[in-house]
Amino acid sequence: MTVKKTNKKQSIIETFMNCVIEQGLNNSSMAEIASKVGIDRSSLYYYFKSREELIDALVQFVVDQYIDQFSRSLSAYTNHQHRAEQLVEHLFGGRFHQPGLSQVIDELAVLANREKHINAQVKSIYQAVELAILREVDQAFPDADPEKRRWAAYALNQLAEGCSVFTSYGFSSDRLEAGRLAAQCILKSVTSS
Repeated sequence: MTVKKTNKKQSIIETFMNCVIEQGLNNSSMAEIASKVGIDRSSLYYYFKSREELIDALVQFVVDQYIDQFSRSLSAYTNHQHRAEQLVEHLFGGRFHQPGLSQVIDELAVLANREKHINAQVKSIYQAVELAILREVDQAFPDADPEKRRWAAYALNQLAEGCSVFTSYGFSSDRLEAGRLAAQCILKSVTSS
């Protein structure tokens, strides 16, 4: 794929995401996206053969954004214990919740209740975040029981998502602090016998 085509695809995906954030998934038409990108609708189909293909690309974009943010936040920490502390800070210190991406996931989740393909796509977002958390827990506690590490990652993922939902609805930061304290307890349980 040429750089020009890659850049145009990226522009289309970002425009689609902005349309979804501004007016919802159902109201974001292929014609409108093409117009905002500055191409005609038939040219849009050169880059994405169908709306489903564009939604798939949007899902991958959301995953990439979460994982990139995650990696940047934790990359400076090489000490295992500090990485565990930074993981908790990332998930419950206000950096994990990304309002625009959360809106896109919410829009996709509405469709996921009716369309199996979208359901699988939304599931893949949560699985990618969970896998990133598991990698961090594994690195922070390499000698701990693998099952305990896996269960901790599951719990942290659910707790972080719950806190993100509360943040979306404008609840006070007390929810994040409670999440942080619960996450610290979960991580302590990884090394307990």
